[in-house]
Amino acid sequence: MINEVVLKKYFCEKRQDYTVLEILNLEGTENFNIVRQSKIGILDLKKNIVGIEFYNNNIEKIELQIMKEIFDENNIYIFDFNDINNPKILNKSLIIENINKNLFKFFQNRNEFSVQIHLTIYNLKKLISKKNYLEILLFTESPISFLFLDIYNQKFNYEKKIEIEYLINTLLIDEITPLKLIFKINEKYLDAENIKLNFKMDYDSNKMSKTLLISKIREKLNKKMWEKITFNLEIFGYYILDKNNFQIKEIEVIKILEVDGRKYSEYFKIDLEKK
Repeated sequence: MINEVVLKKYFCEKRQDYTVLEILNLEGTENFNIVRQSKIGILDLKKNIVGIEFYNNNIEKIELQIMKEIFDENNIYIFDFNDINNPKILNKSLIIENINKNLFKFFQNRNEFSVQIHLTIYNLKKLISKKNYLEILLFTESPISFLFLDIYNQKFNYEKKIEIEYLINTLLIDEITPLKLIFKINEKYLDAENIKLNFKMDYDSNKMSKTLLISKIREKLNKKMWEKITFNLEIFGYYILDKNNFQIKEIEVIKILEVDGRKYSEYFKIDLEKK
């Protein structure tokens, strides 16, 4: 049994691939369910500079297909994590340049979709160029935000709980919301090779209390002060890390958001591919 451990960030000298399973559910006036599977590759280029390669599944709608083709050709991103809460993409200009070089191929044999293709490419380039847009999308909304959560250089033990800031951007208020994830070693997890860290969400009263968050959501939904509004947010899950080098082997996360009779839930699991 581990009495205390200080997590040191694992440095990926060789490319590491992770599979990602994501299940999205929306319950309310219309119910829908989406299941997505994808894969990402990670390589540390030097301290705090990380290369990430994304693999996407096949899709049929022309706008989404064009986006897939663009991202398939430009699926390697170089990130600067010197400010862990504000990562920067270093190769944006090269991505835009490469899209411009290959415009013809996206239109080839698709004359009937030329308007949709033009608008898709125009809007996508605009979003990529927009300050911090992709960074916010990737690190406050997508599963990989948990792969790069700053859980390191903290002393974990069976008694102590560790608070880590987590930023989320899916709460209807058009601004990033800081929350806290409370981590603790799972003492019932008996494994000679791995450590399991359980976590659950809490509000950060110094930055965004639950009361303030509900007030902002009420304002966004144009609800009067006397009108009833229901709201609930939960985020919980676990990490499994190698005991020796603290490489992340597995992450499971469940997010549940309920607002005025609509329930949105997201489940995802990230697994390190075995070599």
